Amino acid sequence: MGGVQHGPGVDGRHSMEDLSSMVLVNTISEQSCWRHNSSLPVTHSKLTKHSPMAENHLRPMAIKENQLTVTLLISIMAAVLGSLQIGYHTGNINAPARVIEEFFNTTWISRHNQSIPESSLTFLWSLSVSIKDFGALLGSLGVKGLADTFGRRNAILIVNALSVMGAFLMSMSKATGSFEMLIVGRLIFGLFCGLVMSLNPLYIQGVSPTNLRGAFATLNQVSFASGILLGMVVGLETVLGTEEKWSLMLSLSLIPATLQYMSLPFCPESPRYLFINKGKEKEAEAALRRLRGNPEMVMKEMEEMREEAAHSETGVTVREFLRKRRYRQPIILVLIINLGSQLSGFNAIINYSTKMFAQSNFDEAKYLTLGVGAVNVAFTVVAFFLVERAGRRKLLLAGFLSLALCNLLMTITYSIMDIVPDIRNIQVLVVFFLISAYEVGPGPISWFIAAELFDQSARPIAMAFTSMLNWGGKFLLALLFPPLLKMCGAYVYLLFMCMALFAFTFNTFRLPETKGRTFDDIAAEFRGAEGIPLHNKMTFNTFT
Repeated sequence: MGGVQHGPGVDGRHSMEDLSSMVLVNTISEQSCWRHNSSLPVTHSKLTKHSPMAENHLRPMAIKENQLTVTLLISIMAAVLGSLQIGYHTGNINAPARVIEEFFNTTWISRHNQSIPESSLTFLWSLSVSIKDFGALLGSLGVKGLADTFGRRNAILIVNALSVMGAFLMSMSKATGSFEMLIVGRLIFGLFCGLVMSLNPLYIQGVSPTNLRGAFATLNQVSFASGILLGMVVGLETVLGTEEKWSLMLSLSLIPATLQYMSLPFCPESPRYLFINKGKEKEAEAALRRLRGNPEMVMKEMEEMREEAAHSETGVTVREFLRKRRYRQPIILVLIINLGSQLSGFNAIINYSTKMFAQSNFDEAKYLTLGVGAVNVAFTVVAFFLVERAGRRKLLLAGFLSLALCNLLMTITYSIMDIVPDIRNIQVLVVFFLISAYEVGPGPISWFIAAELFDQSARPIAMAFTSMLNWGGKFLLALLFPPLLKMCGAYVYLLFMCMALFAFTFNTFRLPETKGRTFDDIAAEFRGAEGIPLHNKMTFNTFT
């Protein structure tokens, strides 16, 4: 090898410092050879502490040492306060349903001197619950405009005002005697949901180092699931889900909204946005210095961004996004992953678990629903630790296959419930396993995979597309699941099983692994190609 040789000292022997340096470099080189599956040993006798090869081996270790900084952690935690609010208002509305419906009836009596018709009450309650998802579907249309105009961080701060406004209107509905204010508040909060669940991954992936990008993006789902569980607990009659306190319960999301306004303005903007979108190289480098704290990492990432900028266009319109060949395959992947995720049965379980357990003759169904929320949080945390170890592809495929199996078991348990009543205990386990399968893979990954499959110029449109698919799927399922359950009975879960199997099959042949790869490296697979080169073993070897 071409290392520089230094002779022994004046006494004909190497100094202890030289020998210890040679041993250290020898160990690092052996580990490097093993990691890269080299079949030939490297000759180490010429490696010394001054050798260029020794420096090359030591540099990756130096770069890895200082991955986490206080600024990076605060930036991530401040961003995910938005998804905590969304989860909270997803989980807090079901338990106090009877109390809020009584408020609807009381308000109706005060206006019309008669009780509200049952059909009108059902319609108003269904509208109150589903209007958030419809608002989110509309809100997703504004992701690109806000993200590209104001930046990722500033856009999150702007849309946080929608959360504040929505929570205020919802909490004031009782005092003003207006259920319309509750519905409008849920609609405005829905606009916030559609925007922030796309803006968060854009910001988080823009500030995160490559080897932690997926884990930090998964924290968005961890925060969302934690919010759902918190909302379920607070909505109990023994906490705030009472006739006197339910309006206070709806106002508590103002706390994380305020905390976000107190922390996120002091965090740096996404360096990728500053460099690639705005051409502000010095500002991007300054932001990276705050986020990384390691000069070598800063220079390395600046070079990566220069390469990505060289391949990125200044702006992509929606028309170009839909027509360009390089985006065709990623669009199909995002479509299949998100529809497979939303139509896998998870949302039906989350929305109707209390009613489902009650029909199975469980006395305390609402506490089993809390179990669903706890499992939901636990396995998003599991996903946080697995996503950078196992990779996105393995977790998605394993998740979709497990969801298909769970839906088959749900069909079987429902079909024989009347014959074998004790099967209800097995059904609870199947529900918990279905929740865990969703949150380990399809749940968190479906929200951020689009940010990895598209280049910088198309990324905001891709995330808006993701948001539309996710919230649109939730909205449709909320509307269609009850009539489908009446029409198909237990066999409705076979529809979910087929969707999960289709997503598994398609992604087995088409989805590349994105773990540990730069954005430009991933985008290069799609540039100028009709499809993905399936002969690329590094990308498509699923189980190694």
